[in-house]
Amino acid sequence: MNETRASVEDFDLGRHAVVEASAGTGKTYTIENLVLRLLTEQDVELHQILVVTFTEKATGELKVRLRQTLERALRKNDEYAPRLKESLDHFDQAPIFTIHGFCHRLMQEFALEQGHDFAAEQTDDGNLLQTLLREIQRKDWRREFGPALRALLEQGGFPGTPRNPWGRRVLEIARRYKPQCGHLLHPALKPNWWRTLDAPDADVAGQLEVFTIERLRERLGEVKRERGLVSFDDMISVVEESLDPQKNTAAESLVSRLRQRFQYGIVDEFQDTDPLQWRIFRRIFLDKGDSRLFIVGDPKQAIFGFRGADLPTYLAAAKQMIAEHGASVYALPVNWRSEVNLLEGLNCIFGDGEWFSAESGISYLHVKAPDGDCPQVAIETDRSDRAAVSLVDLTHCEKIKGAQKQFARFIAYEIDRMVRGPDGPLMSISLKGSPARAIHAGDFCVLVTKRADALPIIEALDAADITYSFYKQTGLWASDEANHLEVLLQTLARPDERASFRKALLTCFFRVSAEELALAPDVPMQHPARRLYQAWLGYAVNREWSSLFRSLLEDTGVLGGNAGINVDRLRQLLTTLEQVGHAFNFDLLGLLDWVRERRQQPGTGEAEMQPDETGVPKVKIMTMHACKGLEFPFVFLAGGFTKGQNSNAFAIYHDDDDRLVFDLRVDEEAKERVKSEYLSEQSRLFYVALTRPIFKLYLPKVTIPPKSANYLGPVGTILHPALERSCPEKLGPLVADVVAMPLAATVAPRPEEAPAKKERSVLKLKGPLFPRIDADLGKRRIVVRSFSSLAKHHLAQAGEGASFGDEPKPSDDEAPAPPDRDDPLRGPVFGDMVHNVIERIDFAEVARAATSADLCRAGAHARKLMDREIRANIAGLRSRAPIENLEQTCREQIASLIWHTLRTPLADLGARLCDIPRGDRIHEIDFLFPEIPDDETNAGFVSGFMDLLLRKGNKYYLLDWKTNLLPGYTREQIERSMTDSDYHRQHRLYLNAARRWLERVHGAKFSFLERLGGVYYLYVRGMNGRDDSSGVYFHQPTADELDLKALLK
Repeated sequence: MNETRASVEDFDLGRHAVVEASAGTGKTYTIENLVLRLLTEQDVELHQILVVTFTEKATGELKVRLRQTLERALRKNDEYAPRLKESLDHFDQAPIFTIHGFCHRLMQEFALEQGHDFAAEQTDDGNLLQTLLREIQRKDWRREFGPALRALLEQGGFPGTPRNPWGRRVLEIARRYKPQCGHLLHPALKPNWWRTLDAPDADVAGQLEVFTIERLRERLGEVKRERGLVSFDDMISVVEESLDPQKNTAAESLVSRLRQRFQYGIVDEFQDTDPLQWRIFRRIFLDKGDSRLFIVGDPKQAIFGFRGADLPTYLAAAKQMIAEHGASVYALPVNWRSEVNLLEGLNCIFGDGEWFSAESGISYLHVKAPDGDCPQVAIETDRSDRAAVSLVDLTHCEKIKGAQKQFARFIAYEIDRMVRGPDGPLMSISLKGSPARAIHAGDFCVLVTKRADALPIIEALDAADITYSFYKQTGLWASDEANHLEVLLQTLARPDERASFRKALLTCFFRVSAEELALAPDVPMQHPARRLYQAWLGYAVNREWSSLFRSLLEDTGVLGGNAGINVDRLRQLLTTLEQVGHAFNFDLLGLLDWVRERRQQPGTGEAEMQPDETGVPKVKIMTMHACKGLEFPFVFLAGGFTKGQNSNAFAIYHDDDDRLVFDLRVDEEAKERVKSEYLSEQSRLFYVALTRPIFKLYLPKVTIPPKSANYLGPVGTILHPALERSCPEKLGPLVADVVAMPLAATVAPRPEEAPAKKERSVLKLKGPLFPRIDADLGKRRIVVRSFSSLAKHHLAQAGEGASFGDEPKPSDDEAPAPPDRDDPLRGPVFGDMVHNVIERIDFAEVARAATSADLCRAGAHARKLMDREIRANIAGLRSRAPIENLEQTCREQIASLIWHTLRTPLADLGARLCDIPRGDRIHEIDFLFPEIPDDETNAGFVSGFMDLLLRKGNKYYLLDWKTNLLPGYTREQIERSMTDSDYHRQHRLYLNAARRWLERVHGAKFSFLERLGGVYYLYVRGMNGRDDSSGVYFHQPTADELDLKALLK
């Protein structure tokens, strides 16, 4: 492509355009100002400009920045003031979506034209595929192949053991294989292939897998149509088919309406598109009409092929727009991110024409720094004695693994040197025009290719006492907690293997060290750990999933927080497994297969990022995929020393026609194609990584040991040759320089690395591996107390004559209620339903609703939330009180309670709850904080969750919903309920949790009591929607009520 170097101010708005936005060149600025130009220079309104982004996070950020841009323009420009004011007044209607959000909107709005189910429910293809595979194996194989089945399984490569990855391979391909995108399976399925098993030239390798994959895709579509289901990816395929005249008779009419609605389309991150998405935009904006399309992207940053993104589609689309539709081609010329010396180094590394191969269709365009001083970033002082690009000399290392460990130690040394210099930090910087400040640990980012690369980094940072956080984009099911769960389920599935139980002892649930286990020859059957394990095995065999997963939490001490895991993630995993186990009636092997299949799937990215929230500056460790779109003052490239291993036993590559092929045979030609595409993909991934820093970049400089050549990763195969070509001979000392390994960082080898073998020292345990259950095993747990346990303790100690067996009187929404024909909707099931809807409902929707009936109308978001809760809990409600029209009665009562509750003016708050913006509310806050040990209370933890914390002005309010059924809801009756249920103790507990969190967020100067507006307990059955004379308890706490020691006594 012959690009024109141009900023957004120079774009021709009358033509289609392909905009290449290299890293750091202001892509978001370009999009927001392109929208501004369209509004002010073209006869177009905001709702006629469709903007599609890649992620929900990007969508939210773009909306905020675009609104700010329009507000600034309104203040500066009187000529276009009416148009800009109109746009801002209706900004919430601006069509800014992710691609899935856009397609979902079209599915809702044009369901009739698409022939789509109005009430389709969203599902997960992975769960359905798992079930359908078993069904096909049991039924379809026997029906299709008859007596030949046994011979077919033997010759077709079907495993004879459950550990073979055959099933996981089939499910993985079935999940990613999309014939509508032009995908191919290799080998192609032969007609009657199973009838030639006895022929001398019979070749059935891969045929059974291909047959099963195609049947899976066929059955998946049938099941979803029959049940009215739609998956996340279906949203795109449904819309694409609805716009295709060959598949939908109403397609022309639908496309015409969309062309009339959208005069301009702007598609961000277009390098991550696929064939279906491209067809959607092509039909709307290119095939006919006067609409204009701008695609914005960077093929150099196309790194998400494992999620379905298809670089050849981007390249073909750009060529088609230019050749057939006269599109302009622009390249953004200015890099606003990186300091000028660093930018010169990057231009030299990437700009020699060899980083991206000619076959890739990608070229690198030199970018320049802004004219004059960059207003965004600046180095105020620099005593680091480091160039913009530091090449850390590791050429003395004989092994790649050794080089990786040495680089990890250099990272720890360098961060310590830069941040903890004898005279303070060695640099001060200014970011985004902010005042200059000294650098800290949070300015440093270490990039790795996979989680295993982070292990030596973590070890080195721990040794140097440097705090760090690991940003993960691999997802919940790739977490340490998921790994521990999978290991435990594996051991339960093989109870007769001695090694299985010993492996279970190493998980977080037992927390036995490898050294302790190595010294223990056996664990007798009467041992408490063995008895607990046997109990779990019994639960698993009987499919008592609730009992099993509750025991994993409550009988192991993991809730104490000292097991090295994230308790919230573990809870989420166990809740999901419990639901899946019951929903699919899985046995233990079925549940284990489901976990394995889920852990094989790639993460969802932004939704599962887990950033640190403590406020303490920490070194950031993250994968190169996770870092896309981010920037950091200082970056170490610490991944890619070794190449990844393909454990799928199948190959994925593009053929000569750029069609994606799933190859189950993998011959030499396929291996070469895979290798070529792997190198091209790694070149793009490393481009993303190297373009993240603002000021300084640290790169490992390695040689290629002949013995390690087969294991060498991109650091040696891509980065090393590029550095040899460009650095440091072509660059000055300020731009790039070689850094020798400092003596302080070259630590002595660890015992396992030392050449001299030493006699192994025996670790002597202070006591037995597992003490008796009534003694030390209890000490391995940490006591976790909640409001319920404190309430019981308080009643037992109360001076009102409580005797053995007394318990606090439960409130109506906490205790089971007897069947009541007059009011069946009471008790914990209904109370949970009300809580869940309030937590998720759009408060603004309630504010707009004239009556509670408006929340029940078809299509309302509130109606969908209520129906979801009703479907999930209707069985429990029916078993309590079977009445006619129970679903409608339940829906109407929930709507009425919520409508009156959220619209009741609260005098001390000075507002209705429905008027509090979403950004000033936090729902369902889980907390776990340590007790303060003294002579009367044992050290432990306090846990629970608060219903709602909100901010009004500069005050914070704590709220709790109660669905208690009382005789009346006057202030006196509510006060009696608060006392009887010991809710005063409860809100004191919640206040302590809120105080700890807010003080951590705002810092030491935050005065909790001064900023505390008060505590509300809202009895929703008594709220009248007019005033707070009924159903409302309000209290302004004092300092004495925050005394945690007194509360826990």
